[in-house]
Amino acid sequence: MSRNNKRLESAKLIAAAKVGDVPGVTAALSAGADKEARDPERNNFTALHWSAMIGHSDIVIKLLNTGVNVDIRADGGLTALHQVCFNGHEVVVRMLIGKGAIIDAVDEYGRTPLMAACEKEHDNLVALLLDAGANIGLKDVKGKAAIHYASKHYNGSVVELLASYNADIKLRIILVGSLFIMQHVADMIQ
Repeated sequence: MSRNNKRLESAKLIAAAKVGDVPGVTAALSAGADKEARDPERNNFTALHWSAMIGHSDIVIKLLNTGVNVDIRADGGLTALHQVCFNGHEVVVRMLIGKGAIIDAVDEYGRTPLMAACEKEHDNLVALLLDAGANIGLKDVKGKAAIHYASKHYNGSVVELLASYNADIKLRIILVGSLFIMQHVADMIQ
């Protein structure tokens, strides 16, 4: 296959992944597309990033079965697991974890998939990541842990969930107070 044809098929792969076009992804892969091709128009996302972010599980599994690097990084150090945790697609999170995704991958700001799930208030993903062994105590470059991301939006259910996994024993005592107090306590803990 010529270099130009490979580039063309790789562009088709990215375009198909963006819109959840399973036959288009299949055709591009069969025609020799680079399974880890980058989208220069959007943070150098790969087809895996796009399909995970949008929640196209059929495409995610197809790509994973080709041997694509489950932890491939886009600009800023984002993995597909980061992207899906921002967007809340549990089935895709399970697929990525099942294929060995690094649970505690950090982006250039030190944020983990757990922090993304906490910030976006995806209780189900927070529980899933914690059950899979996510490190609740990691901190980003500003010194904020998952508990800070959860309390940022005054999400009591995510904060309670983190506390049940021992995010911080002090928080359990204060949890009976208002959400404002949770924010204050989270800020003091860092």
